[in-house]
Amino acid sequence: MTTIRNSQPLRKVLRSTTAGLLAVLLTAQFVLAAPRAGKLQRLEPELAAPKKERMVRPTRPAEMEPSQPIIGTEVFVERFDDGSVNVEREVTLDADANYVNHGPWRMWNKAGKLIAEGTYDNGRRSSIWTRWYDHDESTLLSQSPFRRFKAPFLSQVNFDNGIMNGEWSIFDAQQNRCCQISISQGKRDGMSLFWLPDGTVLRQSMYEQGVPTGEVLQLEAKTGKLAHAKSFLNGRELTTKKLMHRRGRQVKFELPHQNLWANSGSGRAPRL
Repeated sequence: MTTIRNSQPLRKVLRSTTAGLLAVLLTAQFVLAAPRAGKLQRLEPELAAPKKERMVRPTRPAEMEPSQPIIGTEVFVERFDDGSVNVEREVTLDADANYVNHGPWRMWNKAGKLIAEGTYDNGRRSSIWTRWYDHDESTLLSQSPFRRFKAPFLSQVNFDNGIMNGEWSIFDAQQNRCCQISISQGKRDGMSLFWLPDGTVLRQSMYEQGVPTGEVLQLEAKTGKLAHAKSFLNGRELTTKKLMHRRGRQVKFELPHQNLWANSGSGRAPRL
């Protein structure tokens, strides 16, 4: 086992992970689009979910024993100034005789609470990665609808060969799902859903290869049901224009307002 002091590169990796995830989530809050199908599909608000057992954020053991490395790897431990463990990771030598992360990777804060954990496969993130947050650790998670949920939050996403691929979900302390965003090969692709703590669907959307498409569905307070809010076509928001026909009749039609997504990259999954 090798022990080292705080490593700036690792801190940068975690910062990029946090910033990337929250950037995509912030985008999802305000621009949401509906399913690919031509007809509007509505997910009716769900009934209140039964009480679930509260999640407990893992903490670092007071007397932490070093992990047993898998064959061909070595455990590296990074410590805070007081000697407590900050990062524990397994490394191996690649074809060029350089050390790369390979195997379990875990990070704790100074209070001993787990921040993030996952697995590397020859230097690339693999399988399920998790990240823990409290309300005060993210401006976004202190805003609606997340401020209605109880912290800590658990963010979970799958990686294939270093690229996000699959469902990215965020849960609250009661194991209620706050949101779920489909990602394919690093881009948002498929359904995106946001809930309220009682299980009611708040927003519903659809993306195709990082671009929003279709209708925006938003929960209406008066009816308690999802209703059409706006529409997108190939990443462009459609706006309704009204013109007066020469015979005095009013005509309505929709035109693309502006391309909000083509060059912004906001439909991409976060770089981790």
